[in-house]
Amino acid sequence: MTKQPVIQILVGKAKRSLDQQCDLEFKSHVKKYLDKGYKTIQSLGCDDLASFDPDIHLPAQNTNQQGVVKPQLCKVYDPEDSKSKNIKWLCSKKLDGLRAFIYMKDGELHTASRGGSNYDVAATYILQDAYIKSLFENNPNLILDGELYNHNPSGGWNLQKISGLGRLETLHPDHSQLRFYCYDFVDENKTFKERWKFLKSLNVPWNSLLTIVEHVEACNNDEINKLHDDWVANGYEGLVMRDPDKTYKSNCRDRRMQKLKRFSDLDAIITGISEGLRDEDFVFTMKLDSGIEFEAKPVGDRELKRWYRENLDNIIGEYGTVKYFNITPDGKPNLPVFLRVRDKKDM
Repeated sequence: MTKQPVIQILVGKAKRSLDQQCDLEFKSHVKKYLDKGYKTIQSLGCDDLASFDPDIHLPAQNTNQQGVVKPQLCKVYDPEDSKSKNIKWLCSKKLDGLRAFIYMKDGELHTASRGGSNYDVAATYILQDAYIKSLFENNPNLILDGELYNHNPSGGWNLQKISGLGRLETLHPDHSQLRFYCYDFVDENKTFKERWKFLKSLNVPWNSLLTIVEHVEACNNDEINKLHDDWVANGYEGLVMRDPDKTYKSNCRDRRMQKLKRFSDLDAIITGISEGLRDEDFVFTMKLDSGIEFEAKPVGDRELKRWYRENLDNIIGEYGTVKYFNITPDGKPNLPVFLRVRDKKDM
């Protein structure tokens, strides 16, 4: 084979060689899979593939890179689903924060994001909270399930703001304003009724950064809709309902936990922008995984829209979350509104 020369890439900011660029992209792809919970042979205690036995070496549960189980997920509530009727649901406000676990490892508290990374920097003040530390000292195997959040119905932080804080790798003064809203904990042997009883029994002091999310019983569709509408009117995103007789099931999306929102949302790839009359009147051009293209107008003030423009090169190719009302006959989201750039840690 003819020896090939090392090709220098002289365009772009980095000006890496072809070998360096390939190595960088390879490591980036590997990290994405590790963050999703994939494991290396070595991390499972094997020296090589020949000695690997899936029945012996694979963990019993699907875990993230840190070995933490993945969260239970919501199914969209269908009021016509006969199997969802005749249940005394325990309902809570649907928050618009960053989903996270808090757990203890080697005597230290950490967070785990839904996507397998962590928010340890953003949650610095939460993890240092005296009550939360004492709770885990007494319950070292506890895994709290909740969200990093800041709620104010008259002008609280939206998820774009909270996600931005979650991505920071250095401490910011606004991190001190985040709280951990806990609505569950991981225990696949206890029903939610039992788990909720434990959470209600916690005597959380007023100055702690831990908030236990209230759950209210609802027995039929009318009661569920009334709770939903009351909570949305107070600035929450919707309603989450849990079957009190079901156990926690990691990395599962079924009837045991359901969500109700008048509008639905989805994630699509940002491909660019289409200009309007003024600088702030642009819309994002987007593409679904199926290849269907559409446009979505971003919400937010001029400052946020200016940030989108200034960082357009970095966000093209990323996923954005879009709120919409139903799907059109040609497969496009109807009345789409662009909410935020999706945080990779939360995917």
